[in-house]
Amino acid sequence: PPESIAPAPVYDKYINVKAYFYGTHPDTKQIKCMRNGKYSHTMYEESILKHKKVTKRYLDMIALLTNGIYVGDDKHLPSEKMVIYVSTKAMATEVTNYLNKLYGEKYVIKRFISEDPYSNVFESHIIVSTPLSLGTAHDIADLRFILLTTAIGKEDTNEQLKSRLRRLKNNPTVNPTMYYLVNRDVNKHIVYHRKKRENFKSTTLSQEEFNTPLRG
Repeated sequence: PPESIAPAPVYDKYINVKAYFYGTHPDTKQIKCMRNGKYSHTMYEESILKHKKVTKRYLDMIALLTNGIYVGDDKHLPSEKMVIYVSTKAMATEVTNYLNKLYGEKYVIKRFISEDPYSNVFESHIIVSTPLSLGTAHDIADLRFILLTTAIGKEDTNEQLKSRLRRLKNNPTVNPTMYYLVNRDVNKHIVYHRKKRENFKSTTLSQEEFNTPLRG
């Protein structure tokens, strides 16, 4: 009977999502990101890393956002962590090294990909990884912030990455936040952003967009 049917569970919305828009610098040569007619963020990162000036600007942008999200935030608990997702081993290495030069004296910042020890995950304040290396099989205690630099269109992958954020047991009044980057000058980034907006609508506490003057 209808009166005996259990009510449908209410989705537990506790994650805030923020999209940061950036642009391509005028003197940047064309960034290649299409392979066999499909968008490839791997190619996007490889293209960036071929040019020193572009790489420096891109790393500066990630460092500035990391400072704003985590390093400059004195309200987070010492145990709380941040994960920065990139697409390739080479970019993970560059980001890790660059952040260590800037913030390594105060924070433990380590890369975690398949060849790295798992201790890098639980020993670090800031972890730089890839969606494949630090995905659904890993539950990271006290993970408060995610910065997704990778443009991803797959609904299940975006949901899985967002769901790395759990309720903060040691800080229950605070909601974790997922940040992701959108290059306003790359059409697929805009398409994937719109997909995220739609797909996250029913599973997030809030969604915000910020147009920044940053350029890669």
